[in-house]
Amino acid sequence: MFLLDSGYPAFTGKLPDQNPGVSVGGTADYYSPAGKKQAYVQSWQLSVQRELPFQSFIDVAYVGNASKRLPSALENGLNQVPFQFLRLGVLLNQPFNSADAIAAGITSPYAGFSGSVAQSLRPFPQYNSIYNMFQPIGFATYHSLQMKYQKRFSKGLSYLVSYTLQKTITDTSNEAYATFNAGARDTARRGLEKSIGNLDRTHLLVFSFVYDLPGRNLKGPGSKILGGWSASAVGKYYSGLPLGIGGGGPIPLFAGGNRPNRVPGADPRTSVSRGEFKPGGAAAGGTPYLNISAWSQPAPFTLGNGSRTEPNLRGFPLMSEDFSLIKRTYITESANVEFRAEFFNLFNRVIFGNPNTNTNDPINFGRSFNQANTPRIIQFGLKVNF
Repeated sequence: MFLLDSGYPAFTGKLPDQNPGVSVGGTADYYSPAGKKQAYVQSWQLSVQRELPFQSFIDVAYVGNASKRLPSALENGLNQVPFQFLRLGVLLNQPFNSADAIAAGITSPYAGFSGSVAQSLRPFPQYNSIYNMFQPIGFATYHSLQMKYQKRFSKGLSYLVSYTLQKTITDTSNEAYATFNAGARDTARRGLEKSIGNLDRTHLLVFSFVYDLPGRNLKGPGSKILGGWSASAVGKYYSGLPLGIGGGGPIPLFAGGNRPNRVPGADPRTSVSRGEFKPGGAAAGGTPYLNISAWSQPAPFTLGNGSRTEPNLRGFPLMSEDFSLIKRTYITESANVEFRAEFFNLFNRVIFGNPNTNTNDPINFGRSFNQANTPRIIQFGLKVNF
């Protein structure tokens, strides 16, 4: 304890602190020299527009970009046991000084060490983990065909229809911090994490319109009832998000876990269509969306060949329509009463949450237990504009 008006006490320590006993048996912090680098994006585009009759036009474009230095967790394996030591199998989990370990030539990495064979084989066996907050070493590529047909507002009507065919490839989850991204199964082979982006949607179709109903220019008492109506709507139809299948046996290397093997020729989907699908467990009459027989457990102490996200397996698509009806009744030229009726998720579509994708949980695998969107909402409003 000291008084601020007396100034800070003199520092008597020695920097940098190179005491080899610091944090032994705990967590060490590491800041990579690359951690200060900012992400950047290279973008390119080629588009063609054509004017069409009826105040409309069409736009067709190829749009692409490449993102570099994205946040990732690909270096979480800085203290990973080198992958070739998986050949030791169950010996990895035994104490380093057990009879079998000694017979295999395992020795103490430093005086006073206590732990498993796997711990003794880590690059820095004195630490349980090395926390690396900033790992800007991820990448992503994006390619898309974007088409748009639009009618400018005329004669009380405007509308827009747009369609995008796209594909994103990445080796990270694109979260802001390393902690929130999935780690690499083998930090020395980061290419294993290259796959379809977890937020990729192959097809995106959106339409919208605004229409002033006839009667806007009516005169007399009838205009108060029939005039001033307008309608608008927005519809969205997106492909489902890609699914990543989890599971596989334990890999005691302090890396990013494991995945199952794909079964060649097996359909990853069950025969239940999206329209017939029912959420919930078997006891509640629920139906599985995914076929667990399409995956198998890899041999002990080996990696499965499953991808971070499966290229041809998607969750439930997004479909939504919002509609609004507006009536403006003019009291004077500058004042009006506005009535609004708005319908969100007009057709009350149900979009289920992505199914359980953990093959190590066979009872619940492939089943969905929740609704991912909001049921239909209808709201009315009345306001005075002046």
